Amino acid sequence: QLTPDTAYLVLTATSGDTGSATMAGFEGMPGIRVIVFYPQGGVSPVQEAQMLRLSRGNLRAVAIRGDFDQAQQGVKHIFAQGSKLVHGVMLSSANSINIGRLLPQMVYYAWAAQQLQSLTPLIFSVPTGNFGDIFAGTLAMEAGLPAARLLVATNANRVLKDALETGVYDRRRRLTKTLSPSMDILVSSNFERALYLALEGDTVTVRHAMQQLELEGHMVLPPGALQAMQRRYGAAACSDAQALEAMAKVWDKHGYLMDPHTASAWHALDKVMGEGAPGVVLSTASPYKFPEAALRALGLPVQPDVRDQWLALRNHTNLPVPQALQGLLEGELPRAHVIDPEHMAAYVQERAAAW
Repeated sequence: QLTPDTAYLVLTATSGDTGSATMAGFEGMPGIRVIVFYPQGGVSPVQEAQMLRLSRGNLRAVAIRGDFDQAQQGVKHIFAQGSKLVHGVMLSSANSINIGRLLPQMVYYAWAAQQLQSLTPLIFSVPTGNFGDIFAGTLAMEAGLPAARLLVATNANRVLKDALETGVYDRRRRLTKTLSPSMDILVSSNFERALYLALEGDTVTVRHAMQQLELEGHMVLPPGALQAMQRRYGAAACSDAQALEAMAKVWDKHGYLMDPHTASAWHALDKVMGEGAPGVVLSTASPYKFPEAALRALGLPVQPDVRDQWLALRNHTNLPVPQALQGLLEGELPRAHVIDPEHMAAYVQERAAAW
């Protein structure tokens, strides 16, 4: 039985904002420790700064010499070991490995539908990396949301688009680093959940397909699953150049500055539905978290220092730096603790014992 005195260790793999959000949410909470793993060079400098500023007390942010897929696989491996690795604590997670992360995200979809009061089912276009946010939309549809379709917006790492078009999920490709790093993912954890729904709860077939993906690097979607998923999901890939073009166009036309992830979803809606089609684009982050991309989209020179980038962005757009980011870059940042992916379990074991 869980009690207020139970010790919890929250393990999270992040490709961007989940890390700092998790750390801020659990900061100083008694009985809870948090370790966030993120890919070195695989998040924006602003996202990394947010995590490093919080890495103290009951919170730790750790960079791995690898990509997000390796960070997530490492966390799952630690969960599989469970109490054999860490004694006396309950393990949990705060990224979309945990279904509890997805349930509140269903509200976005319901709120948008309520605000628009559309007489026809809506199209939702979602920047997609780990398939979490868009699967929250799937759950909302299962709960009765009048949505016509969900658009899977990817970047150059178009493994999801290819899977939904060809019926083959193939991760045997080189990961491309893009202007939208939170989507630089080849193994989307929540795709398994979407497959489970498409197969109407056939756990044996799902397990076989996921084992094929893990062992062979690819899987063929089982009969019927591809057709079921194609009825629910559309997909489009967005290059960096297309993302910058969308950012510039929306700024010029609407005075709204998107970050590159949101731009991929805008591009997807335009490409699949046609410009001006009714739909909802899910926006994911402030452009101040990706100032280099924002400046490039606006045709402005890019200085190497992020503080100079912020200044140039503010002077050109008159958009204020979000309150949550103010003061973030003042003074010297703590140095990142960097480990190899294969040392993640040992780090967790040592850190849990030291706390």
